[in-house]
Amino acid sequence: MRLFFGGNWKMNKTTAEARTYLDTFLGPLSSYDADIVLFCPYMILPAASQKAKGTPLSLGAQNLYPKPSGAYTGEISPAMVKEFATYVLLGHSERRIYLGETDSFINEKVRVALREDLKVVLCVGETAKERKEGKSSAVVRKQLRACLKDIPGNNLNSIIIAYEPVWAISTFPGAKPAQPADAEEMHALIKGWFTKQYGKETRVIYGGSVKPDNCEELIVHQHIDGFLPGGASLDPESFLRIINRSLEARKRAKKP
Repeated sequence: MRLFFGGNWKMNKTTAEARTYLDTFLGPLSSYDADIVLFCPYMILPAASQKAKGTPLSLGAQNLYPKPSGAYTGEISPAMVKEFATYVLLGHSERRIYLGETDSFINEKVRVALREDLKVVLCVGETAKERKEGKSSAVVRKQLRACLKDIPGNNLNSIIIAYEPVWAISTFPGAKPAQPADAEEMHALIKGWFTKQYGKETRVIYGGSVKPDNCEELIVHQHIDGFLPGGASLDPESFLRIINRSLEARKRAKKP
């Protein structure tokens, strides 16, 4: 499958900082055969969309509220997202943990986003406690079932799954990157779930402390279709190294 690289800036950067970032980042993109997206804070998207116009870069919002408009102070509607972005990131563990988002609420967002012709990157992943208790597979399957409830198979081209084990995300205490074999095992499980549920796969990307120095050993695995780095995407050179090294490693792995 075509590789996907999404940089999640989280709550970082001003508009001026974003413009400086893009001055460095946009130049090399035309040489990369991959889908590349930046998930920016909403306030940055207008300026970023102007800079990205006519380039291979796509933009994504980090969230949306599943209503077209109304008295929802501080929220972002699908129409607001579509004005500047084509992707939306949903179900991130930080929103689940810090803001109490449930699978059913995430499912509502996914359904609305797809209905509004937005492409969805849906995050799933288990906590350290769940992994220690041997519940990783059950937790991820449960999240997939609940977050994709009533989603028909003809929407799969607009859905990417990001496997983000909570215990591997660098912003959480005690985080450590997943071993490549462990990440591959969970990616294979997710793809198997899609094959059983829909009769076909979708892209599954990895997002747990991805860096330039560990991306190559991850991307060579069959079921890993790209990355969703957080901190490593905040520096344009770092993110470009992840993309370049991953593409080169995948190319080498396909050689006899």
